[in-house]
Amino acid sequence: MKRLESILTEIEEFKKRRPTFEKEIKIYKMMLQAQKPILEKPKAGTYIDRMPVKFLDKLQNLSLKDGKPLSSLLEPTIYDFKTLNKTFLATLEGFEKLNIEKSKKYLKLIDNMSKPIPEFIEKRLKNDHKFFLSLEKKFDLRNSFLEMIVDTLIQPSMKMFASKVKKEEFLDLWNKTICPICGRIPFIVVKDEEEVWRFQCAFCNAEYAMNIFRCPNCENEDFKRKGFFFVEGREAFEVSYCQDCSSYFKVINKHKLREGIPIGLEDLHTSFLDELAQKKNLKRLDTLRLRTRIKNQQIKR
Repeated sequence: MKRLESILTEIEEFKKRRPTFEKEIKIYKMMLQAQKPILEKPKAGTYIDRMPVKFLDKLQNLSLKDGKPLSSLLEPTIYDFKTLNKTFLATLEGFEKLNIEKSKKYLKLIDNMSKPIPEFIEKRLKNDHKFFLSLEKKFDLRNSFLEMIVDTLIQPSMKMFASKVKKEEFLDLWNKTICPICGRIPFIVVKDEEEVWRFQCAFCNAEYAMNIFRCPNCENEDFKRKGFFFVEGREAFEVSYCQDCSSYFKVINKHKLREGIPIGLEDLHTSFLDELAQKKNLKRLDTLRLRTRIKNQQIKR
């Protein structure tokens, strides 16, 4: 993994080229800086070094067997909450400086969230959106904002897992749309010189196998019902969509890429594709309630 200082430098260079996204880039940079106490720890804010050597192998096997992302099998007890609390406070301070939400709301959040952080992490690991939705009135904050704060705490560990799992024995066998590590819905696919397509998770950076003949939303396998388009002069970036369900995802052709994209800013860099897709009344894959996700979650309870 790249050092934080190197990533921040790349982000600053990107901001100079894309001043339109200054606000979004400031937020992203702030969240990375808030993660510094966690990133300075060798185990990304966890006690994973105290686990058995075969801990990760067991997780991978159980994840494949149950059809559930690895994160949903984790317990909050693996986390170093003393370290995570530093990032929690730094994140709130950063949002306050950027004038996002009112400062009084942060004080309310600090007073009420110091003890239940383990529960918040457990619910986020399991992608329990209803739980955070139920807290909107209590904290007077949007559920998406609450989730983003907790995401800042667990993202380093998710990236660590994504970098350590076995490609051939796990990532290539997953065969589902949602990320096998964190359970997020992808919206970007990367394609290499061998024309191998892989989903790329924007949250944990996991790259995992996909079936190019099957729609990741409705599972339609009729190749004639698929379409794609790109902008002339920017052939490194494409939109692939399904004519049946109108879902789409963005494709980055690595072998045609002429410009560097800082880690985590792939979505902003390809935002021009979203504008074109919306004009065609297409829907981003990560904004849909995946039919495949619903079916996968019903495999085992």
